[in-house]
Amino acid sequence: MLGHSMGGKVAMTLAIQYPGLISRLVVADIAPVAYYHHYDDLIEPILALDLEQFDSRTEIDHGLRAHIPEDQLRVFLLQNLLREEGVWRWRVNWRVIQRDMEALTGFDVLPEGQQFDGPNWEPAAEETSAGLLFDAFGFHVPFLVCLIFGSLISPTDPIAVMGVLKTLHAPPALEAKIAGESLFNDGVAVVVFTGLVAMLGAGHGD
Repeated sequence: MLGHSMGGKVAMTLAIQYPGLISRLVVADIAPVAYYHHYDDLIEPILALDLEQFDSRTEIDHGLRAHIPEDQLRVFLLQNLLREEGVWRWRVNWRVIQRDMEALTGFDVLPEGQQFDGPNWEPAAEETSAGLLFDAFGFHVPFLVCLIFGSLISPTDPIAVMGVLKTLHAPPALEAKIAGESLFNDGVAVVVFTGLVAMLGAGHGD
């Protein structure tokens, strides 16, 4: 069982409650502790919107701007907005998320004696997701090769990014910022990839 972030919480809970179902447990980027985040500063402005008053996604974006000034954050949140048969609605139930935020971000204290005794692995920050993936399939891959693999898959596709932004009717200024960052990331990835391959060729594969 492999879980990342909220999936890691699910994996840990399953392993504790039904240890017989799990032969090996891998948990990434989360620990069995409570993370106290409420996000009321984001959810309250969303709930305050009367969607029936808006004709376009751009108008809704402007309606949130006073309370959520970060353009990238608003675009991210507005991915949850749908228009069906001429009516705006949210994909997610913000009221339920706000009501149950403590359950989502918390982790109940484990009862005495309730634990998972099977093989488990909580990757450290310096361990790569590529290494985790290869290990899960039984392949031993050198750390440097994992970094090369990561440099290949991490760049963003500027064309795809622009397509998503246009679909979301993002402001032109935001399109320019994100597209520029995407191109910059691609350039950095080329430099990193070239350097890592040179290191591998010089015999530093281990």
